[in-house]
Amino acid sequence: MASFLPATTDRIHDLASELVLSLELSRGEGCDIPATSLAADRFVHAVRGALVAAETAEAEGASERIDETCRLLETAYAQWKSVDVAFAQTLRLAYTNQVPRGNLLLADVHASLRQRVGEPVAEAYTKTRSRWAAHVASRPWDTYRNRAPQHVDRAALENALAGLARGDDLDVEDAMAALTGPLRHAFADHLRDHADDLDDLEIGLWRRPEILVAGDYWGHPKGERLLDVLAETGPSRTKEAATTLAGFFDTSRGGAASVIRSLQNVHESQHERFARCLMLHPDYEVRRYAVNNVDVSSIWKVVTPDNVPCATILSLLEKLVGSSRYTTAQRKIFFDAVYRRLLSLSSRSDVLYARGIVRIFVKLNFFLEDDYFHKLSALLDYVAAKERLHGIRDGLLEDYIARVKNEKQKAGSIAAEDPSFDGIPLVVLRRLARDGHFWQRLIVHPIAKIARETVAHVSTRDRALAVANNHRVNPEVLRTLGRKRDLFSSHSARMALLANPQTPVAVSMGYFTDLTMADVEALLRRATVHPELRTQLRLRHQSAKT
Repeated sequence: MASFLPATTDRIHDLASELVLSLELSRGEGCDIPATSLAADRFVHAVRGALVAAETAEAEGASERIDETCRLLETAYAQWKSVDVAFAQTLRLAYTNQVPRGNLLLADVHASLRQRVGEPVAEAYTKTRSRWAAHVASRPWDTYRNRAPQHVDRAALENALAGLARGDDLDVEDAMAALTGPLRHAFADHLRDHADDLDDLEIGLWRRPEILVAGDYWGHPKGERLLDVLAETGPSRTKEAATTLAGFFDTSRGGAASVIRSLQNVHESQHERFARCLMLHPDYEVRRYAVNNVDVSSIWKVVTPDNVPCATILSLLEKLVGSSRYTTAQRKIFFDAVYRRLLSLSSRSDVLYARGIVRIFVKLNFFLEDDYFHKLSALLDYVAAKERLHGIRDGLLEDYIARVKNEKQKAGSIAAEDPSFDGIPLVVLRRLARDGHFWQRLIVHPIAKIARETVAHVSTRDRALAVANNHRVNPEVLRTLGRKRDLFSSHSARMALLANPQTPVAVSMGYFTDLTMADVEALLRRATVHPELRTQLRLRHQSAKT
């Protein structure tokens, strides 16, 4: 029997593979943006066939087609995830300078694919899978057709829910980022089916509501809002809080003055967290009021979400620069915390706000320091490229670039002064580590969840050798790095790794067979060798003598 589905849907896998392979093969020399856009359009067209089939099947209410539609959408969703990962990897490699920085311009293509494929496919797949599960529950004799398989994201969803319910601040941030991002439709479906779970989740959920707002109104503005789902399910406290928060962003309920009055009327216990959320409001007056009525700890929490809008960054920067209460160290850390976000502009609006942000940055004196000048120059070049891409040609940014270069030329070389981390929350330190800032300092951080984030930036043998020679490094960093044997291919690097007292014994034993007897004797003479490794070295030395 012929399939009822359009022929293009049969090509989803092939077109996804073609797009992924194109990214992987071309990113080393710099991806061809127009060619990548064309490949992305072909993938979108194929997936659109699956979406039309799902819409048709739902409209007709034909139960005999639900299982086939569910399998089709599952394939489309799985292929989208592979494409999403390929784009994310390319952008990450470009950010770390492992491939040409020009690949960062792919952010527009990636964002477009997310809106045209990722969001609608995730929603359609989750909805259709739920319909098929309900169908099988009422007609168990149909299970032979498709046993209502678990959601593709089920394992990731369970991990995120566990982190939200029982995790620390870092776990909660990760969980909220996942649940309001790639898992948002699976999370909404879970809330509808298991509303009682919110009794365990609501404490973690309302620790970082700004991440929820960033996902609903900026990261996924056209999709279903989790705030609306929360307002309909769960405990009364969550329903009330979600309804109040959603009301702040309802444009039909009045302007900025109305929103500000509503914020002033909320309970004192909720004022600070709701003010954090209003720093993400699209209205400038509301953002300014919120920014001026929170302390610095709230500001730090707002800059870490991946979906923080550039409009919010600009409002926060105006506050940090316009008040003498904030130190140069805090301004440096703010720049580093938002640096990666400013290198992922995906819309004309983003670019326009970024112009305002760099206009303020170029006036700060610490950008004459060598390291910060290098970062600012890279940011200016990127924004200039984005301007050309979006047809903005007023020459304003070129003037900023020329002015900064002239000032730096007059100032000459100035060594950077690393800012103090005193008073900086753990979530911000992890953001700095994740984005590669101060990795030499953060590899020794006692909290493994922060120190481990530096591993991605120890990508060269020189850096690996520097880490191996640092006897204060967090053991978890060496546990991960030690498995990358190519980083320790030289004799000096291996010896430094094994002589480091922080290197886990399990990692050291992986290099044990590479050691010559001279190496064993040299390590035995070093006082820093881990005691358990020293025991194994002695046993080998003794057995060689007998």
